[in-house]
Order: sequence, then structure tokens, then C-alpha cells
Amino acid sequence: MITPIRASFAAFLPELLATLRTAPIPSTLVVLFLGVGPSAVAYLAWAHTVSKMSVSAAVGYLYLVPILALALGWLLLDEAPRFLALAGGATTPGGVALVRQTNARRARQFRLDSSG
Repeated sequence: MITPIRASFAAFLPELLATLRTAPIPSTLVVLFLGVGPSAVAYLAWAHTVSKMSVSAAVGYLYLVPILALALGWLLLDEAPRFLALAGGATTPGGVALVRQTNARRARQFRLDSSG
């Protein structure tokens, strides 16, 4: 059965192969790394996190990704963050705290309801 994903892949395959033949090897390796490397690291980190805590607790930590990206860009790439980026980054910990507090409150309420 031909799915839409297979059909779109088949439509772009000839151009992909032609480009791969003429592309420099270092460029091809960089694109391959960027497509596979960060994805694999992200999935492995997520699997490890979920193995140590519940998914509902782990999901709150996804809100930290923008803050970490901002900090790493600043430290490693010397990208000075602008005011709006800092203001947006400042709202993120508030969202994480809100999610964590709400989950803790629900868990306490559940324990009280089930013990009574």
C-alpha cells in the first residue's frame, strides 16, 4: 500500500539522489549528523527520564528546553539574547512551577480521597 509519506518520498527521491552525487562529503555528513544525532540524543534522554519518573511528571521538564537553548546559545555561540527572549525565558520557569505545583496538589488530593 502506498501511503502519503511513501508517495512524497518517492516524488523527491530522484532529486535527492542527484544532489547526493554532487554534494561534498563533509556537507552530506553534517546534514546526516544533524538529522540523526540530535534526534537520537533527544529520544534517549526522554526514554531515560521516563524510566526514572512518570510521563506526567517528566513532561513539565520539557518547558526547560527554551531556557537551555538560550543559555547554550549565549555560552557556546556568543549570541547575546534580546530583551523579548529573556522575557519569554523568564515566563518558562513560572510555567514549570505551575505544572509541578498542580500535579503535586492533585496527587495529594487523590491520596486523601482514596484513604478516606
